[in-house]
Amino acid sequence: MSSRIAAIAGHLAANPSANVAPAPVRPRHREARDVQLAVQIAGMGRFVPPRIETNEELEALYGFPVGAIKRMLGLDTRYRADKDMTAPWMGAQAAKAALNDAGMTTNDIDLVINASAIPERLIPDDAPLIAYHLGMSSSHVPCFSVHATCMSFVLALQTAAAYIESRVYRNILIVSSEKLDGHLNFKDLHSSALFGDLAVACVVRPTPTTAGATSAINRVLMETNGEHYDLATHPLRPQEKAAFKMQGPALLKWSHDNLPGALEAFQPGLTRGLLGDIKCVIPHQASKKGLEVVKVKFGWGDKVIDQIFPEFGNTVSTGIPHALYYAIQTGKLQRGDKALIVGTGAGLSLVVMSLTY
Repeated sequence: MSSRIAAIAGHLAANPSANVAPAPVRPRHREARDVQLAVQIAGMGRFVPPRIETNEELEALYGFPVGAIKRMLGLDTRYRADKDMTAPWMGAQAAKAALNDAGMTTNDIDLVINASAIPERLIPDDAPLIAYHLGMSSSHVPCFSVHATCMSFVLALQTAAAYIESRVYRNILIVSSEKLDGHLNFKDLHSSALFGDLAVACVVRPTPTTAGATSAINRVLMETNGEHYDLATHPLRPQEKAAFKMQGPALLKWSHDNLPGALEAFQPGLTRGLLGDIKCVIPHQASKKGLEVVKVKFGWGDKVIDQIFPEFGNTVSTGIPHALYYAIQTGKLQRGDKALIVGTGAGLSLVVMSLTY
């Protein structure tokens, strides 16, 4: 060992925090990117677990007065998967519905992307398990996962669009599926009552070349601030602390502080209600207070898709695709309409995307 390496090793041994907190990097200028990726969401589907968990059940369990959860969190119910339902299996059921909606079969798919926050297991990732439950194990179709917690679907959509534009793949299946059993701290009523189980999937393909087809991902902005990673975290060790922890008020404050600047960098006037030709806003279904920020503070009103939150709660990575699914199913977003996707997630990360459906 050279004397210099020995000196560095000695310094790190004597100062164990020396390699933990690097000097801050000068912030870059916020920049939204015009991408105009000619891809189309061909179909969407969801799987809703069979068991409804009511506020009254949780209030009786914790000894809270009736109505306390509704007042605190603004939701009425959430769904829980049965014990024998795994997240990959649920994702496969949503994928079947999405393929049916797109008029396709698994034979048409040449890539599967798992875009979920909480895996069934650490190794392998859940993508091969989703493909297995779809009967695709011998299809030679590649599968992998992308992970940006609650923003995973948006990242997967960008990834799929880039692959399609570069002609690496043509028809891509994106699956977000969450089963929270064993991951919630039921000593913390706020976080345990807020979250529910759900699976949502979509099929992405090249925009058809027929006249009038305008589907595209138009513009994107994503940024991450790792300094605040511990505001929403799920440690692996020690085992007795391996449950999700969230500092709700601090997370909401971070969003209050950072989202307006990102929105104005994305499109000037957004924080003043100037949506232009955007027909609906697809926010992450994080919390009632978070939804009120985008609906009231930014003046977006009824264009915000927030109707699913009281029934489903926060469903982690499936929140954004579920809101998109709801907008399409209810006719609030029709072919050729523009939508704005907005969300923040653990990391901490924020995403803004505009797309033409």
